[in-house]
Amino acid sequence: MQKQAGGVPPWPPWLAGPFVAPLLMLAWGLLCVRSFRMIDLYSVDLFFWDQWDLFDAFFENASAWELFRWEHGPHRQGIAFLLTGALMDASAWSTRAEACMIGALVALAAALALLLRRRLFGPLTPMDVAVPLLILTPAQYGIFLHIPNASHGAAPLLLLVALCGVCTLSRRRVRCAAMVALHFLLVHTGFGVIAGALTPLLLVSEGVEAWRGEGAGAARWPAACVLLSLASLGFFFVGYSFDPAVEDFAFPSPQASLYPKYVALMLANVLGVKGTGWLPTLTGFAALVAVLFAALVHGLGLFTRRGEARRRSAVIALLTAFGLLFCAGTAVGRVTLGLQAAQSSRYVPLIVPALLGLYLQLQTIRSLRARGLASLLAALAMAAATFPMRADEARFAAILARDKQRWVDAYLETGSVRVADARARRRIYPHPPEETRLEEKLAILRMRRLSFFANPARRGTAP
Repeated sequence: MQKQAGGVPPWPPWLAGPFVAPLLMLAWGLLCVRSFRMIDLYSVDLFFWDQWDLFDAFFENASAWELFRWEHGPHRQGIAFLLTGALMDASAWSTRAEACMIGALVALAAALALLLRRRLFGPLTPMDVAVPLLILTPAQYGIFLHIPNASHGAAPLLLLVALCGVCTLSRRRVRCAAMVALHFLLVHTGFGVIAGALTPLLLVSEGVEAWRGEGAGAARWPAACVLLSLASLGFFFVGYSFDPAVEDFAFPSPQASLYPKYVALMLANVLGVKGTGWLPTLTGFAALVAVLFAALVHGLGLFTRRGEARRRSAVIALLTAFGLLFCAGTAVGRVTLGLQAAQSSRYVPLIVPALLGLYLQLQTIRSLRARGLASLLAALAMAAATFPMRADEARFAAILARDKQRWVDAYLETGSVRVADARARRRIYPHPPEETRLEEKLAILRMRRLSFFANPARRGTAP
């Protein structure tokens, strides 16, 4: 029987015809419109919460290299912070513009993920709408509307999908060199640092394959790339100071028994099953077992398979392992905040890789009927998870936007942080204002006509 790119029976022409790609791009476009509509409705030009600390880099006129290496919380800011800096200069420090940039990064990641699916397994099918549904989910509203930071989740997601694409390149020297370059950017950009534990392993598998097939000489380049990737990881720690960003952090936590449930609830959140009860717990554990299985199978496949099969395993192993490591690390660092914190919207783009890897695993099923059914169920599950936006999340987004707008209006009227906090019934900074020199920073923004002082008409359309 003829095989498709994934080494499994191809989809029938009526299901994978030339009409599919335009339909999927239409779906991608409509999902992008929904995301940007949400940003337009609920994004307000106001630094919020720890953005007042993060943006010390801009208040202090940090150099490009300092921006790239800037630490905030447990990670560095990397390449995305350079983009943010350029955007801040061009937009008078508009957080609405930053939210739009984050939306564009996520949209690009979704488009690249569709191309990745096409490259790995051949012609697309209507069921592949699961990919943009997963990546453009409204469950991640917080990365646009709450505390926008492109370095936190959106940029690592895009760089990770790009790294997966690089893993499929046919020429080993080009593939390994590009992997090292993207590895350097990932390690320094937000939670992309997780890739620091994964890319060297992928490069080791490149060397093993080269040595087995062509001899020791062919393994020299992959071996050199392994060393370069480890050097990149080591460079990350030069001058690094670990900050868990949680006051009562401890490892192991007194609540360590909740780690597995915390991870399960993180996965359940992306699948649209909210809460901490039995249904999200069971849903999350089912997803966790499936993702663990895919990670194990394809992790072993790095060293037992060759050629295209090994490169497919590299992609699926990278995605699933990245998502699992992020979930595990978040459970360790945040379990003391309570199980409800597992379903924070900010985590969503960094959990998405685990489920994207699981979807690609479904494409390896050899039975055409079983693969079709599994892919259809995945598409339906993602549609149910993302339509409509959950009522409590939509309500929170609207309330947050309203409160931010009230704060801006009150401050422009009175010039008082205390009065603005009272009228908005919400503080814009979680600690005493003097800890971040809030009054001084607001004075700088006013003097330089930045942020909400630049153009009151563009502050937002929040209710």
